[in-house]
Amino acid sequence: MLKRFVLSALALLGFHSIAAAQTVEMPIDPETVAVVITTSMGEITVEVDVERAPITANNFLKYADEKRFDGTVFYRAMQLDWGEAPNGMIQGG
Repeated sequence: MLKRFVLSALALLGFHSIAAAQTVEMPIDPETVAVVITTSMGEITVEVDVERAPITANNFLKYADEKRFDGTVFYRAMQLDWGEAPNGMIQGG
């Protein structure tokens, strides 16, 4: 479960490929792990909440480390009207 999406570009409305998803040594707080997703439109940094969703978070991190997301595409992106900007949701696979 992702604690918060920090989108570097909200204009991901087309089909954009994921070149790489990798964990980075950039602890935001002790309960999260930062992951940088590199796309054809730039980088997206997400925080994965390992404290509140350990199984889901660890599965996501394992898939990223195994490069299982490489080459996939985003097929939906939207800006959310609540929360602090930039705030949005993307779906891919």
